[in-house]
Amino acid sequence: MAASFGENAKPLVSPYVAFEESNGDVDVVTPDATFSYSGFGARIMSGLKESLDGNNRVSELATRIGVSGSKINEAIAVLAEDAYLIDLAALEETQSSEFFDAYFEACKFWAKEIFLQPFWDVLLSGKASRSLILGWGIEFFHYANSANEHMPASVAYCRTDKATRRLLSHHYLEEHDHGEMFLAGLEACGISRSSVIEAPPIASTRALIHFLSELAVGEPAAYMSAFGIMQAPTANRPKGSFNNFYDRLERLYPSEKGLFDALKKHAATDDELGHEITLLKRFIAKEETINPERRQKILDAARATVEYFVLYFEGILDYYSTPGVMVPRRALDIRTVLQDA
Repeated sequence: MAASFGENAKPLVSPYVAFEESNGDVDVVTPDATFSYSGFGARIMSGLKESLDGNNRVSELATRIGVSGSKINEAIAVLAEDAYLIDLAALEETQSSEFFDAYFEACKFWAKEIFLQPFWDVLLSGKASRSLILGWGIEFFHYANSANEHMPASVAYCRTDKATRRLLSHHYLEEHDHGEMFLAGLEACGISRSSVIEAPPIASTRALIHFLSELAVGEPAAYMSAFGIMQAPTANRPKGSFNNFYDRLERLYPSEKGLFDALKKHAATDDELGHEITLLKRFIAKEETINPERRQKILDAARATVEYFVLYFEGILDYYSTPGVMVPRRALDIRTVLQDA
């Protein structure tokens, strides 16, 4: 469905978008594409470039630059389709279905920050070290396996109703054994299962796990909101399209094929489970409207989830790019800690 910004919309453009003017034309440059405007379109984009901050309604922008709201919509809609522009006003919706649609678009918008981290540039350059690739796999295992920490906690602490508890229980049942796929992939790369399991996750991975565990014991809607960030970026892709990405990595790093096969299997499993239909959508569908307090908790949790994933990938790149780093990390021996105390 094409994005649409009505008179009351408050468009917010991504900080990863740049406006470049030359000889009366305007290029809008995103990490994925460049959109060129000339003539009337260039005039519109030139007038908007400093005002797409989420504080101005389309009607106000139209008056300011002397064009119709529909012309502004035509000019900016393409950025929204690529998740580089959202309507902040839509996040104020009180109807559950309309709010969810706006929230999910916001998840796509916010999640861009995760996939624009330097980690991905290094990985796709073909210059990532074996330590970095295997370290990513190990930390991915710890993250996936943490489902056995935060998901049962979400069930145990759920005080909403039996239907919500069943929803959370079913999700845990689907996810509880996904860590096994990563162990198999790492084992195929020559790393023993026991050494991966015993290796403590790095601090940024542990921070992500702790964050999810804290969400799990609070408002169920806020906890469920975190999964929107994980699922939104791939929600509209054709099933199986992830194969192209992992096939590319296999060509770049053939000795780590076992890990990439495991990642493919994990992505295929998520496809089969239909994870593009989020927990939150099922949860809020039970009520026609959503109250402001719950709505804000959902949005705050989603935005915070992005921050923790950014930290997660920063940590992986920083730690496992260190020359001579031990992979996997040395197991923590509590006896040594006690002796040194």
